[in-house]
Amino acid sequence: RRPVIAGRGEGGSGCRCRLGTFSWGNRWSLCDVPRFTGTDMDGLLRKFYGAYYYASNMALVLLGGYGLDDLQNMAVRHFSDVPPRPKCEPPHDLGGDPVPPAVPVSDSDSETDSSPSSSNFLPPFCPARSLRRLYRIVPVDNRHVITIIYPLPPQYPHWRSKPTNVLAHLLGHEAAGSILAHLKARGLATGCSVEGDDATSSTHSLFTVSFTLSENGVLRWTECVDAVYLYLGMLRSHFETEGTLPLRIYEELREVSEMSYKFAEETHAGDFVTDLVETIVPKRIAPPQDRLLDAETRMFEWRPDLVKDILENFLSPSNSRVDLMSTVFGRSNDYEEIENDDKKKDNNRDVDDDDDDDDDNSKNMTNNETVLCCSCDDPSAPPPPTAFDLMKAMNVWRDNAGYAPSAMPFTPSQDGAPPPQMEPTFGTKFWCHAIHPDTLVRWEGMREPATRRSKEATEAVERAGLALPPKNNFVPTEFGLRALPPDDDDHPLVSSSLKLCIAVGKKKTWFAATVQRYNSIKNQILLFFEDEDEKWYTLDFNSVEAKSMKLNNGYEGTLNGGKVKFRIVALAMNNAGPIRKYEDDTDDHVEDGTAFPPVPPATPASRLPKKIVNNKVRRAIDHITFRFFLIKTAPNTIYLFLDCDSSISRS
Repeated sequence: RRPVIAGRGEGGSGCRCRLGTFSWGNRWSLCDVPRFTGTDMDGLLRKFYGAYYYASNMALVLLGGYGLDDLQNMAVRHFSDVPPRPKCEPPHDLGGDPVPPAVPVSDSDSETDSSPSSSNFLPPFCPARSLRRLYRIVPVDNRHVITIIYPLPPQYPHWRSKPTNVLAHLLGHEAAGSILAHLKARGLATGCSVEGDDATSSTHSLFTVSFTLSENGVLRWTECVDAVYLYLGMLRSHFETEGTLPLRIYEELREVSEMSYKFAEETHAGDFVTDLVETIVPKRIAPPQDRLLDAETRMFEWRPDLVKDILENFLSPSNSRVDLMSTVFGRSNDYEEIENDDKKKDNNRDVDDDDDDDDDNSKNMTNNETVLCCSCDDPSAPPPPTAFDLMKAMNVWRDNAGYAPSAMPFTPSQDGAPPPQMEPTFGTKFWCHAIHPDTLVRWEGMREPATRRSKEATEAVERAGLALPPKNNFVPTEFGLRALPPDDDDHPLVSSSLKLCIAVGKKKTWFAATVQRYNSIKNQILLFFEDEDEKWYTLDFNSVEAKSMKLNNGYEGTLNGGKVKFRIVALAMNNAGPIRKYEDDTDDHVEDGTAFPPVPPATPASRLPKKIVNNKVRRAIDHITFRFFLIKTAPNTIYLFLDCDSSISRS
């Protein structure tokens, strides 16, 4: 949302900037506003399309699992209708105020001021209305963040040296002597982020320094900005005394960029082609074809002069704006509740008063005053204001001198605090204040090098203990694979599951085990058994022979010179962990209830008990059985014996 607020200066009117004219759109900006202003949005979009959508002004990247001829045929089939030249002349200005000539920034606050410029630098912010300002922004969720934004010239011509990456590394490091370490020691901040945005823009680039603050840091936000300019002054002192920065800083960044490019994670195909096409889009200075893939990641040369140029001419208080986003100012929901209460009160008014208010609103819109937008679904509702002159001019909350109260806490509930301004597209609430000239002068004195620094600024630098980042001894330089130790070498059986036939007494039993390690010197494997016992066994084949053998599940071999037989139950795959498989698959199915145990085959007739055919032996057995039951039971008991062979019964 920051680019949309970028064009909202004090009071929301006045000069406009390119980041505030067209960046995001919604129903209000694309439907309601054109309807009120009488703008033909469809005609403007078609004119824009005809002016900029032509073959020589585009770049195309195709990625797919096809041959080059097939990809070329696809490109011809789908893009042959793109016109080779524009259908109409492009507009001279895509929105915003005309860019003034490149002139140095003065200390005044007049309408003709311009930020530092280079040959192709088109300021993204309106210098007179957006720079040297403090924006207090109401967040949606709970956060406390301060961001210092510096507009820079376009950085894509410096793709080989990337000077903004060097400055981001220096300002954003978190070791001893860093800005964050200084703010943490004072309980003002908990994190930082420094980066350069819009690296592919042909008109500008943004350099941002952000800190995650504590609630105490929100109230003492000027001390956080003080630390940034003290560090910039320390960097300028290095250039003044040493003539340059230490070469090790570039070497560390180059090594890290090489590592990031070499071991980059695979990105989504859509993201990859999008990043690539933005790199090769037609522009004045672009990387050559052999550097399209690594131009945005790797660093190729050390240019301290470009770092010094940005440091001297652009990272200054007069070329910056400060965004302070904090829930100390409330949340968006808090203001929505207030607006809803106001609407309820308005609904209780008389009809005549409502008609008068509608007439007043129509008059106010012609005077560029703030009103609520309407929906195009309700033709009877009053039309909305213009997109650029929505905000009503108001007397913002200031100190006695008419500037932002930087030395005192700010809360919307204080007496004299006005209602916040509202960015019309997203409805973000914010207050805009001019930073006091005395504060700008103090910051300018802090960023001076040591030879031109005031005594007060010199003492502040010494108290802060700011310094360059120390040498990073943990940047890897060797990426080759080292040989495994002999007692834990590579082998196809490592991590596999085996079953061993081991003699237990006079009986041999199969035991399950997992191969833990392989000793290449002794040609032994360490087996881990189910009862957590470990034992070394000597292989009857070495690792070289094993790689040429067709090892698979069910393979049988021998260990310890043929004394122990083994069978492979589950062979481990490459880069897989150990497999501990102690049972067969059928056992798992039975335990899970997904299958019944196998039914044993029927016993053959030869294994059944034979019939007794000797009658004498049978009678003897019957007599013994009768006497046994007769003794054990009471008298007068009747026993019945059935002879199935002769079907004779007796009692």
